[in-house]
This record gives sequence, structure tokens and C-alpha cells, in this order.
Amino acid sequence: GWITLHLQSIDSIRKISSNIITEMDLKGQKLAEQIFKFLIVLFGVIGWIGGFLLQDVRIFIAFFATGCILSAVLTVPEWGYLNRNPHKWLPKIVDPEPETSKTETTVETKKKK
Repeated sequence: GWITLHLQSIDSIRKISSNIITEMDLKGQKLAEQIFKFLIVLFGVIGWIGGFLLQDVRIFIAFFATGCILSAVLTVPEWGYLNRNPHKWLPKIVDPEPETSKTETTVETKKKK
């Protein structure tokens, strides 16, 4: 029924998403933010000027919406150009057993004697 179809679609999405690169380095984040801001301001200014000259607010809204959609398509998915400088993380350090547990064990042993 419906539940089986829903679970199958979730499995399909997982298979597709496992092939997508989901990393963005710090320089890529900065670049994405700059692109996003630039396109929104550019399309907003062009839309405002066109809307003002033609006395039609729909011109402004259309240009601004186009800028928002274009900038989202270029920056929200983590495209390869946004991960050109991947960060090298340090390897995980495994902590030895904490000293407090050894002390507690010693104290418990002394109390039992």
C-alpha cells in the first residue's frame, strides 16, 4: 500500500543521495556567499531601475525573484567548484581509560578488605 510505496521512495532517495558530493570547504562557503549577495543585489538594482522607468512593480519582482532563484541554483547545491580547497582534519585521538575509574576501583577494593 501507501506505506510500502513511501519506504521504497525513501530507499530510492538514499541511493541517489549517496552518489552526491556533500562537502563544501571554507573558501567555497565564502565564494558561495559572495555570489549569492552579488546576484541578488545585481538583479534587485536592475529590476528596481526597470520597474521605476516603466512604473511597474512587477518588473522589479520578476527580476528580484529571478536573481534569488539563479543564486540559489548556483550556490545551494554543493557544486564541485565550491570544494576546491578541502580541509585536512586531524586524525581522531583515542583517549585511554580515565584515571578516575582506576581510583574508584582502588578505593572500593580497600573498603571491602
